[in-house]
Amino acid sequence: RNLSLTQGDQLISANSRDTSYNSPLHVDIRNFSLLNLTKMISKDTILADGRLFVNGDLDMRDSFPRITSNIRIDSLYVMGSDLGDLGAEVHNENAYSYSANATLKGHGNDLSIVGTYFMKPVNNNELDFKATFNAFSLKSIEGLTFGNLRNSSGVLRGDLDIKGTVASPSISGQLKTDSLKTTLAMFNTYMSMPSETIRFNEGKGLYFDRFKIYDQYGKLATLTGSLNTKNFTEYTLDMTLKANEWQAMNSTSKDNESIYGKLFISADLALHGNMTAPAIDGNITIHDSTDFSYAMLDNPSLVANEGIVMFYDGRDSGYVDSFELNLKKAEYLLSQSSSLNVNVDIEKNAQFTVLIDPETGDRLNVKGTSFLNANLGSDGSMTLTGTYELEDGYYELNYNLLKKKFRIQKGSMIMLAGDPLDADVNITAVYDANAAPYDLVQRQGEESSDMNLYRQRMPFQVLLKMSGKVLKPTISFDIVVKEGGLNTVNETVKSFVESKLGELRNNPSDMNKQVVSLLLLNRFVADDPFSSAGGGFGFENAVRQSASRFLSEQMNRMAGNLIKGVELDFGVNSSEDFSTGSRVNRTDFNITASKRLFDDRLKLTIGNDFALEGQTAGATNPSYIPGNLSADYLLTADGKYILRGYRKSELQNIINGYIIETGLSFRFSLEYNRFRALLMGQERYREYMRRKREAERKAAAEKQAQTSTTNVTNTSIE
Repeated sequence: RNLSLTQGDQLISANSRDTSYNSPLHVDIRNFSLLNLTKMISKDTILADGRLFVNGDLDMRDSFPRITSNIRIDSLYVMGSDLGDLGAEVHNENAYSYSANATLKGHGNDLSIVGTYFMKPVNNNELDFKATFNAFSLKSIEGLTFGNLRNSSGVLRGDLDIKGTVASPSISGQLKTDSLKTTLAMFNTYMSMPSETIRFNEGKGLYFDRFKIYDQYGKLATLTGSLNTKNFTEYTLDMTLKANEWQAMNSTSKDNESIYGKLFISADLALHGNMTAPAIDGNITIHDSTDFSYAMLDNPSLVANEGIVMFYDGRDSGYVDSFELNLKKAEYLLSQSSSLNVNVDIEKNAQFTVLIDPETGDRLNVKGTSFLNANLGSDGSMTLTGTYELEDGYYELNYNLLKKKFRIQKGSMIMLAGDPLDADVNITAVYDANAAPYDLVQRQGEESSDMNLYRQRMPFQVLLKMSGKVLKPTISFDIVVKEGGLNTVNETVKSFVESKLGELRNNPSDMNKQVVSLLLLNRFVADDPFSSAGGGFGFENAVRQSASRFLSEQMNRMAGNLIKGVELDFGVNSSEDFSTGSRVNRTDFNITASKRLFDDRLKLTIGNDFALEGQTAGATNPSYIPGNLSADYLLTADGKYILRGYRKSELQNIINGYIIETGLSFRFSLEYNRFRALLMGQERYREYMRRKREAERKAAAEKQAQTSTTNVTNTSIE
């Protein structure tokens, strides 16, 4: 009597109807939040919520408990989906049957289920229910798909008769789609099913009779056949899928960062066997409109199946029986292995892109024709056999400031004979460059009296050759004259150019140097790029130093906002060294990174010098520790007193090599806007300026007072 639990407007109470023995117990629940229960299961995710209301009686005066209850859940929310208001009336007239009448209304849903559950089967049926789907909104259950569906609309309508047992229900009837639309989130695949029918065959499962699925362009895919099941937990397939230029993918890297793009297919596939391990046979055609991308985010590798080791008490016979049952079930599932035998035809304008390095943006794009066979073995290994003959495409090379696109040469191919990730490639990509061969053949032709012939631009091609395995290809470069390019020059020029290109092929280092020069500057580079017949050392040195300053300024400008919170500084220094008795050009590249900490009181700097030209092996800094380290600490907030610790590595000359200096210094800094302030000292200068401003204000006030007196006098005379 008077038993109740309350919190705010939430109430749970249980009270006897009167004071007689076995008086019916009345249960009253109001505004009880389901979140009280679900948050005990998951604190991070809201599994379910809603407000529970129960008004029921439990009568124990008969030989069985008699239940009469009215249950309602307002604003039922399950896994991110608002389902509406759920209501149910439950009662029993005897000990063996319970009747229920449940409804779900709101958020586009209007469902009801009415019937009886028999604890002792009647005519072999534990269930005898009729479900009416006036409207079942697909939008309301998007959350139950764990994000796999989005942008859903439309409803399901129909009637179902539910009989059989709980373990093996028998459902008959049909459901019809009414303007049903949804999108598969992973591939952003739009699907529309305007008015299709799903039939439930009593005791057999589901049947689809030319179930039509339209893409966003109105192209059609049809599903025909049975989805057989006896318990609605395990399914077997006996279906066919046909599609005609149907869009199976329309995604970007935001939807799936590893696989994305547009994919249009025609298909004629047969699907059989267990749904968890189906057997798929047939043909697929990938159409010209396809633009499919695969990003190599990680280095793919073969991952072996992981087993589970279970320890149990051998004396527990019940556990042993359960374990053996689970083991037999596992053996059965493993025996139902998938199989795949599909022929794949690729049309020549379908594009496939492999993002080889997401950080630099290096990518391979190909177009071509092929007829491949995809096969899935019983051990789960995927094989792809055939030859993919490339018609067009490009290789985009991104290296620091160098960004060039190489056109794939027709006749290149990808050979597949097993694991798709183990395919062999033989691809040649071409970059066209019009350049004068003057610097290329300068030394060979310097005795010639007609060097101006080599200043005429010619059509050259830089060849990027990829060979070996697709995931780790071997890349090499070559330079050739474009076909027909030598027909415009005389025999002497032709001979010199061909001779020099032949020498480069025997020296990969020189070849790579010329390739970089063509790609970056669209010209060849001479053996001594700064040599000049009449300029002399002074002219050369001036040009080198000017170029160094220009490069430093441009790099610093580009790096200004490269990394937030870190200051980057680049420097290119060019000079001449005569310490060996002869002139040696020196070019050093310096990079420094600085970070300010503790409200800018501490500044850490790390940097190093890299020898680009002129230094011998003995002069090279052998330490892997960065050459320049420093820490500046402001002893006062205004930066007047600074303590600095440093380690500096500097190349003195080629003979002495690198000199390392380590020390601790104290700095006293002054800020001034006039040279007088530096000579007077900061405090004296501030006092001087204060007095000067005070004198100026006093003089201005006196002048203003004199002006006011004059105005008063003039007014009196008037």
